[in-house]
Amino acid sequence: TRRKSAPTGTCRPDTASRPPRIVASTPRAAKEVLKTHDLSCADRPDMLLGRIMLKNSRDIVLAPYGDYWRQMRKISTSELLSANKVRSFRNIREEESWQLVESVRSSVGSPVNFSTQVTGMANAVICRAAIGKKCAYQDELIEVVEDIAYWGSGFFVADLFP
Repeated sequence: TRRKSAPTGTCRPDTASRPPRIVASTPRAAKEVLKTHDLSCADRPDMLLGRIMLKNSRDIVLAPYGDYWRQMRKISTSELLSANKVRSFRNIREEESWQLVESVRSSVGSPVNFSTQVTGMANAVICRAAIGKKCAYQDELIEVVEDIAYWGSGFFVADLFP
């Protein structure tokens, strides 16, 4: 990136992307861009996956920046992520952590896929906190979430054209 932007300074337009973007080649340039164009940078891209899977991108992750997103953030912060709410799930986190430790301990001498174990623990904590019990189809749920994350991390050709 530095080589490409050197002739024009520390920023250059990325004309291949839609919507057009500016590439900042140094941390200082990025800081300046964010300082002067923070609202432009706050918006999320309109992605096909969000329109299809997430009710027209009406969730907190992909919703466009604006009144709706600010309201979602306020509700999430006050209702889901408040100190008291997080504290109320402490027992769940502790129980699931102990189950993870016991599972690893019982596998002494055998290889352990720790990534799978931690993902299962996180899923159990989230399900117990959200619906009061573990998910009966935990493996299937994790597979669906991983698929969504995989497809959401890339882009579709349709995302490049308005």
